[in-house]
Amino acid sequence: MRIRSKLLILLLAIALIPLLVVTLLDRRATSRLGREVGAAAREALVRRATQRLRLFVEGQAAVLGREGKIIELALQLQAKDVARCLGGEAASDGKAYYSEDYDRGVYAARDLATNKRHFRVAANGEHTPMPLAFGDQVFKLAPGATEDDAAKDVRKLVGMTDAYRALYREYADIFFWQYTGLESGAFGCYPGHGGYPPDYDHRKRDWYIRARQKKGLCWTQPYVDVSSRQPVLTASIPVYRPDGSFAGVTAIDVAVTDVLERSKLPRHRSSVAVLVALAPRDGFDPTDPEDTDVSAIGTDALGLYTLARPVAHENETHWRAPLKSVWIESEDPSEFRELLGDMARGVSSVRKLRFEGRPALWAYGRVWKDVTYLLVILPHDDVVAEAVKAEQAVLSLTQTYLQVAAIALAAACLVIIVVAYVGARTVTRPVRRLAEAARRIAHGDLDVRANVHSRDELGELGDSFDEMVPQLRDRMRIRQSLALATEIQQNLLPQKPPNVEGLDVAGKSIYCDETGGDYFDFLDISGLPPQQLAIAIGDVSGHGIPAALLMTSARALVRDRAHTVEELAKLMQGINSRLTADTPPGQFMTLLYMVINGSERWIRWANAGHEPPVLYDASRERIEPLRGGGVALGIGTAWEYEEYVREQLPPGSIIAVGTDGIWEARNRKGEFFGTDAFHAIIQSQADRPASEICQAVIDALNSFREGSPQTDDVTLVVIKLAG
Repeated sequence: MRIRSKLLILLLAIALIPLLVVTLLDRRATSRLGREVGAAAREALVRRATQRLRLFVEGQAAVLGREGKIIELALQLQAKDVARCLGGEAASDGKAYYSEDYDRGVYAARDLATNKRHFRVAANGEHTPMPLAFGDQVFKLAPGATEDDAAKDVRKLVGMTDAYRALYREYADIFFWQYTGLESGAFGCYPGHGGYPPDYDHRKRDWYIRARQKKGLCWTQPYVDVSSRQPVLTASIPVYRPDGSFAGVTAIDVAVTDVLERSKLPRHRSSVAVLVALAPRDGFDPTDPEDTDVSAIGTDALGLYTLARPVAHENETHWRAPLKSVWIESEDPSEFRELLGDMARGVSSVRKLRFEGRPALWAYGRVWKDVTYLLVILPHDDVVAEAVKAEQAVLSLTQTYLQVAAIALAAACLVIIVVAYVGARTVTRPVRRLAEAARRIAHGDLDVRANVHSRDELGELGDSFDEMVPQLRDRMRIRQSLALATEIQQNLLPQKPPNVEGLDVAGKSIYCDETGGDYFDFLDISGLPPQQLAIAIGDVSGHGIPAALLMTSARALVRDRAHTVEELAKLMQGINSRLTADTPPGQFMTLLYMVINGSERWIRWANAGHEPPVLYDASRERIEPLRGGGVALGIGTAWEYEEYVREQLPPGSIIAVGTDGIWEARNRKGEFFGTDAFHAIIQSQADRPASEICQAVIDALNSFREGSPQTDDVTLVVIKLAG
């Protein structure tokens, strides 16, 4: 029997036997009385709490319903005022202040004010009051807006300030922002404030798109406001010019926190207070203002969609991201279906269902739509807390019995302490040795041994520990060697592109292991004019250290012979002879060697089994491969190579050459990236510099792989002729 089992049996026998005896005697005398008193108190309290909760929720739901109608009516009035301003002359006495004016302090600070509702939520959750101009709007032109048309509309929207202010004064505790965005790119918001990002375009926002498509009043689901970073709901409606053409959208924002704060709903952690919509689970649109007809839908297909809830503990403060939306669920499916049936019939009530694993009271009341309800969920345990106190009072009468239990418990604890102390000395001694050995290893001592000689699991652990240390030392030595090899190989590749007259050059290699077999080089050959460049790119079969060694040998041969041999075919033949003699069977390398003249616009090349370079003809906007080549290097010396020439390259042409790690890259479905995709990127990015074309290919590869690991080395060289 193992030591763990022996110690467990001993401690259980000493501790549990007296505790079980005392507990049984105590429970027999008190449990029946406690259950009877507690059950009676619980029933009365639940009945009273249920009635009070139903009245409370129905009252708060009615308040929210009235506010929703107020917002919709106010928005319709606001839309009429906007149409009137657009149909009239531009305001002559008003000045337009833009978001940048507020951010730079151009707007007079004495005319700014703050309140407790308008604040900006920082990334760390801190609240900073927002300076507001209640006498002016803030304007913002969308990116790409035509200055003349947008500025003309801005001058007309200046006349909306009085209308905004009149509505705001009536409903200052309801409205958060009032604003109008036009198709011309003009955007005005009241009260005036800063904080808009430079790329803000109201025409891309959901409240604008929905109203334009629906051609009527719309409500959005909760999202994060661009300037305050607070969660808001938006009601929006389209506006039209006098000729009937679509002009834009006007809207009113309501802060979710304001809605829930005004309703005085419970917000402690154990309760849930939310606005929900009774809706079909499939195809429900929470921003559609039309009432959903749920009368013909069975309760099995219905659900409760969360429209708004307190977000005091949320960290979502980025204005582009929508708030999280959830479906309210219960672990009691039959009771939950009956609750959904009540809502479908327009009934407000209170039911007992399980929520998040705990019994709870669900109180619900209809708000301003037939399918919109205010839902409050209170844990059942909180409601019967007074009953629990009553049970505890009854249990206090049994203190005499509990004193006996306390004496027995103290005796048991004393015995457990003595036994644990004696056993700990025996058990923890080898553990301390293992811990000390681990600390010494952490400080770099790889000669340490644990020397645990017991015959239990700790002894086995000590033996395994002693076997692990030498293996760890070997692995660290191998890892250091690989790191050094990686650094050496990276230093062999060009660190920056050459500066050649008439040429824009870029290159990059990305290895799938610590070391790789891909190679490219920009050769500085004495005798070449300044407008010419020699380029080599190759791919060794396999990966890792063997491929890296062959790559290094090939690089040395290319650099050595490029200075002495001018004919590319002879240069390739000489390199092949040396590599064939030094390369073991089964290992080979493809190599492409090119010389390019930037001013005369010609290219000479010799190819040893490498994928042909592609030429993007700027004059015809077409991609074609530069054919011609021979067998890969290292296979045999009987092969002969040829030199190829292409002259009169059009200005702006691009020559791109890479390794098979580009087009043979696979995604999670096993699909290849392919040469067509490679060519398409070269063609689409032809107006970019060579470095950006190179990076575009790498970015496309990373996106195509969808997070799957890189399985082959990737190398790409891009040369662009001056255009």
